Amino acid sequence: YGGLQWQVVHHVFPRLPRHNLPIVRLWLIDLCAMHGLNYKSVGWVEGNKEIIRTLKKAAIVAQKCKVASFEDSLLWAGLNAEG
Repeated sequence: YGGLQWQVVHHVFPRLPRHNLPIVRLWLIDLCAMHGLNYKSVGWVEGNKEIIRTLKKAAIVAQKCKVASFEDSLLWAGLNAEG
C-alpha cells in the first residue's frame, strides 16, 4: 500500500525503524486520546483521494496566479539583499 497507513507515526517519529511502526501507532493513538486530540489516519484509497483533491485545488489556485518574472520575485530580492 505504499506505507500511507504509517504516515502519521512516521512524521511524529521519523527515525523509528519500520518494524516498530505498528506498535508505536497504537501507543500514539492512546496518547492522543489521553490529551483529547483527534488521531486522523485514513486508508490507502481515501488517502490518495485526499491527495488528488488537494493537488487539484492547488492547481486551480496556481492557474489564477499572475506569473511574475524572476527579477520581480522575493527570491531575487533576497539574493540581492544588502547588509
